[in-house]
Amino acid sequence: LPVGDGPWLLGTMENAPNASDCEAGCIDRPDCRYFSHSHVSEDCRFCADCARTIAGGANMYSSWWKVDAGQAARYPYPYP
Repeated sequence: LPVGDGPWLLGTMENAPNASDCEAGCIDRPDCRYFSHSHVSEDCRFCADCARTIAGGANMYSSWWKVDAGQAARYPYPYP
């Protein structure tokens, strides 16, 4: 997800030491459906779609999917 500047990339954020920083940034963007966080470079990438890859440093990122309220109701935690 984090590599490349394809049409799915909505924006980036620096100075994000924790994934929760990226989560907050994604929640603030209605068009954000996915975000990735790097604990190495401490940055975020906000995306409209997911393009999973292991190339170009993607292994330094963890990627997350933003679940809306309707999805959360269908997939209660813990997910079976």
